[in-house]
Amino acid sequence: MTEVLLAPVSDAGPNSYSGGAAGLHYTKVAEDPHDGATTTLTILLNQSESYGVDVSVIPETAVINSLRLQMAVGGTTAGESSSHCAVRINGVDYFGATHLIDA
Repeated sequence: MTEVLLAPVSDAGPNSYSGGAAGLHYTKVAEDPHDGATTTLTILLNQSESYGVDVSVIPETAVINSLRLQMAVGGTTAGESSSHCAVRINGVDYFGATHLIDA
């Protein structure tokens, strides 16, 4: 089985976190493996971020058997913030489990 990394290539906002220039938030989260606290976005209450990915690297005839969403998050106060990943396929949102952010 071949694994393909679909890194963010654009903002699909509105993106409300701070720490990145307008229209360039995806550049703060596009590294794999993540670079720790070198590039970060600051999360405040009830904010969200959305990014576009380039799916042209997946052949048209490919069969997708699984999908893994990956993110690295950290907080300043353990247990007071949460996060989750989601993916939209053909206009339908699929949400991953919500996780408490560790300090």
